[in-house]
Amino acid sequence: MKESSLLFLDVDDSDKSLVRERFPHAVFADATLRDAELIAACKEAEVISCFLTTPFPRSIIEKQPKLKLLCTRSVGYDHIDLQACREKGITVCNVPDYGSHVIAEHVFALLLSALRLAQLEIEPEKQNYWLTRALLVGEDLQPDDELFPPPLLRSLKNLRGEIPRTSILPS
Repeated sequence: MKESSLLFLDVDDSDKSLVRERFPHAVFADATLRDAELIAACKEAEVISCFLTTPFPRSIIEKQPKLKLLCTRSVGYDHIDLQACREKGITVCNVPDYGSHVIAEHVFALLLSALRLAQLEIEPEKQNYWLTRALLVGEDLQPDDELFPPPLLRSLKNLRGEIPRTSILPS
């Protein structure tokens, strides 16, 4: 593959050396390229590796005479005009499992954050008792427990209005 036929867009400086190890002839371009600049940067590329920060609408794709493969380093591919790629015989690839572990960690961080915010609404004299019972001892919290914080109680209700039994275990 010729040096200019493999183009990477929007690669962090810290990752460029890793890409170079695998693809020594790769060319890098900035993700902020748009329109004529993007067309010019891509014109010799047979393979482009982009991120969702660089859109590939029909107007860009139609002006890529050599492009055979467009890979996005993301789950989503709505920044690429798939119909235009199909018409030109360009294969489009994505990374369907990109960041799934990070997303799961983020969900748990949000859940813990919601719990902590709910704790702020507990009266100060009850807060230490509730925190000790729930977080340190790992005691089950009951929906009818007067110390169960109302904001958390509301967030635990499911569609039928029922409140599940919750257990907060110590780490």
